[in-house]
Amino acid sequence: AMASSKPLDRIFVKGENNITAEIPLFHSLSLYGIDGTTIKFSSYVSTNLNIFKFVGYQPPDNTVKFIFNKILFMNAGKYALNITGGAAAVDIIDCGFVNNGWNGTTLNTVLPATTNVFGYDSTPGELQGFYASTSVSDGGAMNLENITNIQIIGNRVLQNMRGIKIVDCGIDGNGFITRNVSAKNIDSGIYLGLGALSGCENITVLMNFSAYNANNGILVTGGINNKFSQNEVNGNWNGGFCAWSVANTTLRDCGLYDNNRSGYSGIGNVSDAKASIQINENFSYLD
Repeated sequence: AMASSKPLDRIFVKGENNITAEIPLFHSLSLYGIDGTTIKFSSYVSTNLNIFKFVGYQPPDNTVKFIFNKILFMNAGKYALNITGGAAAVDIIDCGFVNNGWNGTTLNTVLPATTNVFGYDSTPGELQGFYASTSVSDGGAMNLENITNIQIIGNRVLQNMRGIKIVDCGIDGNGFITRNVSAKNIDSGIYLGLGALSGCENITVLMNFSAYNANNGILVTGGINNKFSQNEVNGNWNGGFCAWSVANTTLRDCGLYDNNRSGYSGIGNVSDAKASIQINENFSYLD
């Protein structure tokens, strides 16, 4: 179906679909699943690549649109969805992301360390050794960069290396991240980052549950005019809400409980937050 598709086609997927190689995205597409639809590598191996990847056009053509609906993505060594290089719109609705960039073993993000399982009281050396193992790779649920309009709604993001990660999105557009569960991931549950530009803009992060991640619950680097409201941010190893060099940022009506459980992240780095809400200005991200 992918090979024979045309721009703006809709592809309906059912059942369990095991892949053996990365699936490239070449043009606008919508993929719809039903209850129980899965697209995955048969098992997690750290050398697995992305499940879907789009790297844009040269020269850039910011007209491409993607929709992913009701699909469970599993076992990517990189990202389940890696969409970079510019797109007009990406909608990720009611999907699941499990064991992407991490096989879910050897580390418990909820409990202290036990025999052969690391936890929030493990030493930096133990956590760094865990990160260097074949249980973990440099990936996660999603990496979305330079998307003008973005919707991430109603997804379950569990036991991945990275959770919900968007970079330089919403510029001259908008974005909504709402009603997601992002929990028990190694990196931050929800991350608004910056790449070649100055960070995300006009993103509303509303009514999400970000808990027991082995980093910050919500992390924001750079950006302007982003709003965070009515999120439950609990039990994360580092800060509940950690912001670096942000402008015109609103944080309101959020529940932030039992964060800062460790002085380190899940990969053994020193925590960048020492409070449930921490606002930093350490780098000149904004012109």
